[in-house]
Amino acid sequence: AQLQGDLRNGPYNYTGKAGAAVKATVGTVSIAAPQASMKAPAGTPMANAQGRRSADFTGGVTVLRGRLSAKGAALNYSEASGQGLLTGAPSAVFTPEKKGDDPVNIAAANMSLDVDTNMSTSTGNVKLVSGVQTGRADRVVFDEGKELGLLTGNMSLSRAATAKAKELN
Repeated sequence: AQLQGDLRNGPYNYTGKAGAAVKATVGTVSIAAPQASMKAPAGTPMANAQGRRSADFTGGVTVLRGRLSAKGAALNYSEASGQGLLTGAPSAVFTPEKKGDDPVNIAAANMSLDVDTNMSTSTGNVKLVSGVQTGRADRVVFDEGKELGLLTGNMSLSRAATAKAKELN
């Protein structure tokens, strides 16, 4: 990656060389995007801002953590909160541990990934699909460790008919 910026006060602006992605790792989260910018709070030199910096990844972002793969137009990460906010029609796929189980697909207006826990919170017209089951809600908190999603606000659940089960709406 190519680095530009004020080395003392920032921001640090990174661009991938020859179309390659800028890559970053925060805890168990890997982030890749064509551009990234890291900044410190106003008036604070970068060297003194550890734990309070923020980073913006733009141009199409991919986030990987364990069996979760998420994509969106941009991601803003805050060291202070440990949250990465994925925007621009984000979507995520959680691959099941057991072969033959259905993946969980999540799409929303915004998706926040916590780097300190294996939790993600999706908000704004959220759609969660697993096999023939579909859940819609204003908010979904997904616990990757438990492979469990908690839907809240304006919820609806549906299940397509199968050979073993009737349609559920």
